[in-house]
Amino acid sequence: KGGKKLELSCHHCLASRAEPHKSRHSVMKITCADDRQFLLQARDDMDMQEWVHAINKVAAMFSAMPMAAPVSNSNNFQPHSLPMSRTKCSLEQQLQNHMTQVDKLTTEYDSLIYQQSNM
Repeated sequence: KGGKKLELSCHHCLASRAEPHKSRHSVMKITCADDRQFLLQARDDMDMQEWVHAINKVAAMFSAMPMAAPVSNSNNFQPHSLPMSRTKCSLEQQLQNHMTQVDKLTTEYDSLIYQQSNM
């Protein structure tokens, strides 16, 4: 009551099994969009897997599509920006967007392979 409210935003996060730890078991790692990492311990491996699945499912449902990478004349790598807001797309729209991206990348890859084989 009256204390600080702590929350963990799970947009664009990824939950996975953590590296084995000497004195801890059933530990999962949550990597956030801002590169923060959290280690949490579950009761057992089955409980950990359920948490990992649930966290990844929620992250996938509410994460908006990445914005285009910034354009620059710098030679430094510019990663995609991850929006802080949740998606306004339904699950069906998100799936369609992902399928469109996969088709686009497949076409680009096939084109590059074709160009390389004709050199």
